[in-house]
Amino acid sequence: MLNMMLGTCHTGLVQAILKEQGERYRQDYLPRARSFEGIPELFATLRSRNFRIGLATTSQPDELRHYLNLMNSGRPIDVYIDTMICGSDVRNEKPAPDIILEGMRRMSLPACRCWVVGDTPYDARAATAAQAMPIGTLTGGFSAETLERAGCAATIAIVTDLPDALSRIELNARSHRD
Repeated sequence: MLNMMLGTCHTGLVQAILKEQGERYRQDYLPRARSFEGIPELFATLRSRNFRIGLATTSQPDELRHYLNLMNSGRPIDVYIDTMICGSDVRNEKPAPDIILEGMRRMSLPACRCWVVGDTPYDARAATAAQAMPIGTLTGGFSAETLERAGCAATIAIVTDLPDALSRIELNARSHRD
C-alpha cells in the first residue's frame, strides 16, 4: 500500500517504514492477537462440502504461523488447508490480484471456482481483479456497504457465517438458472 501512495522513487523510505511497522506489530500487537472461535469447525464443514481452502495473507510467514497456532485450539487446522500464500510470495500486494492468482495457480483452480473471503476493500478488489468471487466479512472494521462497493457479492458478520452465506448464494444462483 505504501508503494502505491509513495511510488517507486521512495523505495528506501518505504522499506524503512515497513521494517519499523513490522517490528512494532510483532512486539506490540501480535502477542495480543486472538483467534475467531470455530475456525477448525468451519474448515471441517467447508471440506465436507468439497471446498478447497487456501489462505492468502499479506502477513509474513512467521505471523501466519502464529495465527495458525491460535486457530488450532486443540484441533489442528493445517490438515484442511491446501495452500498458504504470504505477501513475500508475490511481487505486488493487494489490491493487485497477485496473491489470489498465486493461490489459484497452486490449487489448479480456475477463477470461476474461487471464493475469496476477506475483511477489507483491498481483499475484494484483489479477488475481483483475479476474476474470483469476493465475500466480505465485517470483522475488519469496514461496513457492508463499503465492502459491497469494492465488489463483494455478499457480506457476513463473522467468518463462521460463511457456510450459510454460500448456501444462500448457491440457492440464488440455481433460481436464476431455472
